[in-house]
Amino acid sequence: MRSSRRRASKLTRDDLTGLFEEYYPRVFNYLYYRTLNRAVSDDLVSTVMLNVVRSYESFDPTKGNLESWIFRIARNALFSYYRQHKESVDVDAVSPEVLSYTDDEDVLDEQGAMVRKALET
Repeated sequence: MRSSRRRASKLTRDDLTGLFEEYYPRVFNYLYYRTLNRAVSDDLVSTVMLNVVRSYESFDPTKGNLESWIFRIARNALFSYYRQHKESVDVDAVSPEVLSYTDDEDVLDEQGAMVRKALET
């Protein structure tokens, strides 16, 4: 099922089968590459395909092709996933060494000297 096909207002069973067969593996790979987690990718691709079916009537081929539209939905699902699962760090749990980092000139000069020595060898 290519985006050049005539757009129907409702998806038929054959249309759904074609969408699934053509885009499910590709969208899964897109999401897996970005999450490196098979379970998360499975959940996200299922959400994406469900959103595609639910909002298919709003797809406008004059604004872009079907593939771009589907991958935009996938990208939005991925962003939404990361927004919901972003980790917050408790400041009290952070190591004092991390908080006491200083931009000391002597430390920077020493590190620069080590880098120059490594480059010379």
